[in-house]
Amino acid sequence: MKKLFLLLIVVLATSTIASAQLLQGGIKGGFNLNSSNIELSGNFGDNALDAMKNKAGYHIGLMGRVSLVGLYLQGEVLYNRNSYSYITGQDELKVKENKLSIPVVAGFKILFIRAYVGPRFDINLGNDVTKSLTDISDIKIAFDDRWIGYQAGLGIDLMKRISIDVSYNGYFKAPNQKYSVGTENFSVKQKTRQFWISFGYYFGGGNSNKY
Repeated sequence: MKKLFLLLIVVLATSTIASAQLLQGGIKGGFNLNSSNIELSGNFGDNALDAMKNKAGYHIGLMGRVSLVGLYLQGEVLYNRNSYSYITGQDELKVKENKLSIPVVAGFKILFIRAYVGPRFDINLGNDVTKSLTDISDIKIAFDDRWIGYQAGLGIDLMKRISIDVSYNGYFKAPNQKYSVGTENFSVKQKTRQFWISFGYYFGGGNSNKY
């Protein structure tokens, strides 16, 4: 009898959670606003790296969310493209990053407003490098393969399908890029900071409020 009673409680609790739970999946994309700086070690012979120029990037991919009683867990798999260049006197070394970004955040929701925070995992998919240094021909570049960072932000959900987010993204440890110019070696630690403006559309589920 006790076992039957306990089983009945488990079934009722499970059905309650299942009915309250909200599963959603969709697509997401947006813009990356870069605000990065660099720490230098070494130089291009007599041409030291002077500065770093940031350019806007973008991200696009898939997302999924599990919600329960005002709380939610959201994971994303995104193609993440960023561009910047190193300034050396009158010349530039232009770099375009290609990354797979996987944010996993936890948050809470009040009406249609959300707040969230969590880790972000990045995997290097390769980089496009344009060398416009006029007096140096032999440059070899090596990038880190993966990074661990974080994401924190605010968002709103509209019409049960649309999400709009503004998030801050950074790394716990600055990515490292190693260069060799002839027999000289040097490295650049890039302190990456980004604001993401994202737009999403959910195919299934939908927000449980009327907004």
